[in-house]
Amino acid sequence: MFCPQCGKEVDDNANVCPFCGAQLKKSQSAASDGTAVSGAAPAQSDAMAFVGIIVGVIGALLVIIGTFLPLVQDSLGIGLSSSLMNGGVAGNDLKILGFALIATAAVSCLFVVLRIKVAAIIFSVINLLVSGFICFAIVSGMNDSDTFGLVKYGAGFFCIIAGAVILLVGSILLKKKAKG
Repeated sequence: MFCPQCGKEVDDNANVCPFCGAQLKKSQSAASDGTAVSGAAPAQSDAMAFVGIIVGVIGALLVIIGTFLPLVQDSLGIGLSSSLMNGGVAGNDLKILGFALIATAAVSCLFVVLRIKVAAIIFSVINLLVSGFICFAIVSGMNDSDTFGLVKYGAGFFCIIAGAVILLVGSILLKKKAKG
């Protein structure tokens, strides 16, 4: 092999020209290591983002479905139940919170799918806070003496809480970057 700088013949395994000190070639092991590391990090990051998107969409769907399922129901099976969207025992005031849950879950889901990480986390936290407020309202209502212990949590209650937590986890997974 010949040095591209001075044109003198040098050993094929040399990295530096012994005559002029010019760099002859990059180390094959360094080049292959650099390529492997830089190629692996985006693949891991994309895989984590894809998992975050799937988890976030599932969480948003659970929240939206949960708003239509009964939040509370009677333990005697006499048909006393209430979801956020039908008013009933929980009252029509909670319908506004139902729309707030649907809106924040939908917006957060949109940000997750678009991979706008910070906005997805912010709206997921807002969704979790609204869910927590609804739980607080339901729990404080169930502790009143007028229910006599006949009201229990419905499927919507658990679906909303699980969905809000899953939505936040999906947003955080989207935020997580691969180490490289």
